Amino acid sequence: FSTYFPTSILFVLFYKETIDSKTIKLNRYYIFGAICMVSSILSSLIHFNFIIAALFPAIAIAYPMLDISFKAMKNFKSNNAVVNLFAITIFLNALHFIDYPFLRHNDDNAVVGFSIALLLLFASSIIIPSLSILKISNRYSLRLEKNVKKRTESLNKAMSQLQLAAVEIENKNADLKKKTIDNDALISILCHDLANPITVLKYKVEILSKGTKNSNLNEQQISSINKSQELVNNMIEILDDVRKM
Repeated sequence: FSTYFPTSILFVLFYKETIDSKTIKLNRYYIFGAICMVSSILSSLIHFNFIIAALFPAIAIAYPMLDISFKAMKNFKSNNAVVNLFAITIFLNALHFIDYPFLRHNDDNAVVGFSIALLLLFASSIIIPSLSILKISNRYSLRLEKNVKKRTESLNKAMSQLQLAAVEIENKNADLKKKTIDNDALISILCHDLANPITVLKYKVEILSKGTKNSNLNEQQISSINKSQELVNNMIEILDDVRKM
């Protein structure tokens, strides 16, 4: 009992870790095991036969394995094949411990019991590592799925921000285009309003420039008239360039 009962609890812990961590309560196994051991000791003291005395610890060992195997087989159709094989193997192990009191006291039956134990041990050595690998794979897949989901959400957030930025840029471009049109209209009006007086000024300066040939103006006055004519021409060229922009 001291060897196999902890082994049975280990199966329970393995089941709890790999399949179902919510419905397992170890205290009831310990309490049931203690009751069975007391019953077995009392049976020995009362001098009951071997089968009755050994049956109590055998049931105590088998009970945790029977419990988890029944829990695992509740969803037999939807379970993974490895989980179902694990449940069947644990169930057969539990039955084998219960048959111990009936087979052990007879040498011929003891050979059969040990053979069954070896077969179950071999099956467990294959199924338990397979279930562990399956659990690790599921955890890795779940972690990978969470990372992908997280990155997808980040990308979606970034795309939303880019779309908002694109809309904002488009709105600013529309405002800028509108302002540009308004500025062009304003510049056109200003150029038109400035062109008339400058044109008048140009003609007057040209008249003055032509009159300098037969006038009594000194050189400084003539130079001032020529500079005025040059400035007026520059202003006209500037207005023409602004209109072409």
